[in-house]
Amino acid sequence: MIKVTISEELTGKYEKAAAYLIHANVKAEKSSEELLELIAGECEKIEETLPLDEIMKKEEIANTRLCYKAVGKDPHRYRNAAEAMLRRVVKGKGLYRINNVVDINNLVSITTGFSISTFDVSSLNPPLELTVSPEGTSYRGIGRETVNVENLPAMRDSEGFFGNPTSDCERCKINEGEREILMCIYAFGSHESAENAGKTARGLLEKYCGAEVIGEKLIWAEENVCEI
Repeated sequence: MIKVTISEELTGKYEKAAAYLIHANVKAEKSSEELLELIAGECEKIEETLPLDEIMKKEEIANTRLCYKAVGKDPHRYRNAAEAMLRRVVKGKGLYRINNVVDINNLVSITTGFSISTFDVSSLNPPLELTVSPEGTSYRGIGRETVNVENLPAMRDSEGFFGNPTSDCERCKINEGEREILMCIYAFGSHESAENAGKTARGLLEKYCGAEVIGEKLIWAEENVCEI
């Protein structure tokens, strides 16, 4: 079991801050043709129907931007992952292909507007906390050098911060193989929408990654701690 808390510091600055968590065992591998076709179809649909200037107005993205502003981050300079990926898709660039787990993470993100992190549990040192990262916080991002992650809603463990709605840490990335994962759907608005996104993600993980779900839970201001 993994203990996860959402801090009063975060919910005090943005009351609607929450996260939907899915803890599962999966097989991470190259995405199947069926999954890739599903992703391509969704990207094509978004490219044809979503104007670039409407992306930031989508409810979940707008709520994430409000949270960023509330905790001290400029949402214009630091786009959340869902917004950044949707901009890429609308421009006809599609999504990067990594592996089935990460590809599903990104698929759910662009279709729901939620920014999502998926972590390799073996790299974590619980308990975990979703809180506000302080001034001077940085880590090595996935595929990047040092990333400035101060003043963001962010996840941390006993080793330090390792994930947030903009960019995750290299130490927790999902490599291929049998993996125990924790998916975190950052929710800054409707809890019902977050739960629906979680159900979608779970179904895709079960279908395309052979997921065996250990537990799932929404944490928020009034139920701010769970073991999952």
